[in-house]
Amino acid sequence: MNNRKSSLVTLFFLALICRLIFIFWGAAIIYGDDIFINYDSFSFTRSFVNLYENGIYSFDLTNPDASYGRLPGYPIFWGIHYILFGDNANLFAAFSQAILDSLGCILVYLIVFRLIGSKIASLLSGLVYCFNPFIILWVPIVGTESLGVFLTLLFFYQLICRRDRRFYGVILALIIVSAFYVRPYLGILFPIAAGYIFFNDQRNWRAIYAMSTVFVLLYALWPIRNYIISDGDLVLMKGDTPGYYNYSADIMAARRWLLAWTTETDLYLDKIADANAEDIFMNVDKVGFQVDEANVAVQLARYCGTGFYHRKNHSVPAYSRCDDEVATMFEALRASYRQEHPIAYWIDVPIDNIIKYFFKTSLAERGSTGLEYLLILRIILVWVACYGVILMFKKEIFWVISFPIFMLIFLSFGFRQLEMRYMIQAEMVLLMFVGPGIVGLRNLVERIGGSKRSSDTKEDFIS
Repeated sequence: MNNRKSSLVTLFFLALICRLIFIFWGAAIIYGDDIFINYDSFSFTRSFVNLYENGIYSFDLTNPDASYGRLPGYPIFWGIHYILFGDNANLFAAFSQAILDSLGCILVYLIVFRLIGSKIASLLSGLVYCFNPFIILWVPIVGTESLGVFLTLLFFYQLICRRDRRFYGVILALIIVSAFYVRPYLGILFPIAAGYIFFNDQRNWRAIYAMSTVFVLLYALWPIRNYIISDGDLVLMKGDTPGYYNYSADIMAARRWLLAWTTETDLYLDKIADANAEDIFMNVDKVGFQVDEANVAVQLARYCGTGFYHRKNHSVPAYSRCDDEVATMFEALRASYRQEHPIAYWIDVPIDNIIKYFFKTSLAERGSTGLEYLLILRIILVWVACYGVILMFKKEIFWVISFPIFMLIFLSFGFRQLEMRYMIQAEMVLLMFVGPGIVGLRNLVERIGGSKRSSDTKEDFIS
């Protein structure tokens, strides 16, 4: 076995051992008794179970909107384990995710090696992925994060390392549409692939055409299905309130108002739902001019807002609901804030999100020193990766790094709420450049220390 194959095999088994240790021993420390389930898991599992047992794809048979609540990618992945292993589906799905995530180390190595040709940098990047706690944490969870990362890495491997293979565009389309059905925002991989092929592969129109045709045909199945079951409504991805009470009109309008001036939305949503919380916005200078109107909206939301009532009581109000009225009040508050602070509305929260991404090293709630150390480690890795990108930047790398750049801008300025579970795929792509960054820093230190190396060029990395 040559050195490269030996490195890849070692990476895979190191990663697999780490992930299995976490599943059997570490996860219980982090998650408690149920290591497989979080707040999203139910909608994935019930969507498939209802399809399998009742012939209806929906996580809540009493709510018509729940038919659009989850795209079928992850439910099908989990459902295969359910068919094969029954009540042990969660455990075996975690095993599958551990294996796929371990293969991710190999993909990282191969992608980095293809981009810069350095065995050392490629191995370092693979090792960073192997031991990265922020991806290992997701491995046991019944959710899209781990599978989404694997599909993203598989996409970049196919895009960059398999350009001369048959069915290049078709396989790319299959990966992209699979990623889209797991996480809809991963549909951004399609224009990234088209741009990469056009500018780096002699404008390979044949590959672009094959990719586009297969993607459109497979994607179209979802809106066609939605059109049929809804008697004529066109639902391209999800509905406005796709079956979740935490996405009902009252909650969503309040969230949009909060995101006009703060990133701490969940903190304030919990306070709005809590009837014992008083004077929530009294000491918030940014919305001091709105306190009276906000208090009226809060009182109505607590009384008959479906989402807020459910957030506090885990049930829906038995009396009349007033979601639309509450939503109208919060939308008026948002419009008022935007009119009063037109510049701050567009700048403050997005900039706070970007600062948080690159500099956050502490938690809102103190007490978890170990996790804060991990956050510091994450920040260091992000900055080293950015240095690696700058050091080795070229046209081919631009299309890789465009994915994390797009996600950071979209989540910060468009979605206005930067959650790491939404950035996890993009961040793992960025961290592929940690290896080049480490080697570049080593070369820089040697140069400063009077070493023979006089520059950081691509040749410095090849070893």
